[in-house]
Amino acid sequence: MTNKPGLSMGFLRIGVLPLVSLLIICIQLSPHESSAGEPKAIALVMKATGNVKLKRANPGEWFVPKKGEILDGGDLLRTGEDGFAAVLFQDDKSLVKISSNTELVVNGERQGKAVSKRLWVGAGDLWAKVTKTEGTRFEVETPTSVASVKGSEFYEEVAENGFSSLICIEGEMEFSNDYGSVTVKPGMIATSTGNEAPGLRPVVQGETPGFGAEEGAVTEEEIRIEYKDSQGNIKELIIKRKVNR
Repeated sequence: MTNKPGLSMGFLRIGVLPLVSLLIICIQLSPHESSAGEPKAIALVMKATGNVKLKRANPGEWFVPKKGEILDGGDLLRTGEDGFAAVLFQDDKSLVKISSNTELVVNGERQGKAVSKRLWVGAGDLWAKVTKTEGTRFEVETPTSVASVKGSEFYEEVAENGFSSLICIEGEMEFSNDYGSVTVKPGMIATSTGNEAPGLRPVVQGETPGFGAEEGAVTEEEIRIEYKDSQGNIKELIIKRKVNR
């Protein structure tokens, strides 16, 4: 009998990044541009606390990312024992949070102004709130599963052996592996060992993680990022966000 993986209480240790809405008021979004002047960057590091490291796809040196760090396709975020990071996608403001001991590779393919996203989680815990955008995709790949998401909120945990578990909070998604797929709706948990078709069952009490909820008084925060465009001109990205403390 195959043991089904479940979401661990490790989720409950995650701090909350309170983030309700963002307003981009500068249209030059990216400090990383191609020779034609088209932006390559697809996301920003909105928060990084504790042990968090970033490795560029090219070059590949590890460093500590700062708030507002630009992410290009193929960049790898890694958190340690006390690490936490939040990533905001520039095109539709989809938000991803990762907890301690998590590896996340951010990949994206631009389709006009939108970005089709494919994340890789090698191990660890992830929460995401995905904005539904027509004509694009949002996928989370693990060693044993692929989650295809549209306009959903969910949690996913990947164990060290690659077993993955996904809880749907809002919307719905397809959760698949080499043996089949299931449609996951709110209140359901899907699991995959990679050795058989995904499992699907109702979430039991206490299984849903606690992080990702927004509570408290609303305040406003501003982030300013300076960068050079392809002509060497210095520009500024200003992000204003309303946050719950």
